Amino acid sequence: VSAGSPHPAIARLTVAAPPSGGPGFLSIERPDSRPPRVGDTLNLNLRAVGSGATFSHYYYM
Repeated sequence: VSAGSPHPAIARLTVAAPPSGGPGFLSIERPDSRPPRVGDTLNLNLRAVGSGATFSHYYYM
């Protein structure tokens, strides 16, 4: 992914989870609110949100 480049790349993040029957969901959050700069590493956090939201397994690619 390029940030601030005249020829930026496109990145897509797709997340899917099977229905668990519970009220919770996973939130993908960026801990740093600053806009990314060229050469920055982009970190994303997964957080369980909702009443009693727990997840025993996380899968990512």
